[in-house]
Amino acid sequence: MGFPLPAVFAWLAGLSEFAGGLLLALWLMTRPAAPFAHQEKALIFLAIAVTFVCIGAGKYGIDAWVRARTGSY
Repeated sequence: MGFPLPAVFAWLAGLSEFAGGLLLALWLMTRPAAPFAHQEKALIFLAIAVTFVCIGAGKYGIDAWVRARTGSY
């Protein structure tokens, strides 16, 4: 997929998941993790919106259905 340094980022992602889960299980750093949960949802929606702006909805979009039925846009 062309992602730079995949092995490094895979290890960093695994380490952050493990360390974050361990800290939360030990009741450490729970307050900083709690506000991020609300921001995470907004960031996911932002990423989805930017993706649709860049590549479009494709064959599953309403505009593709309208174009197929009418032959125009």
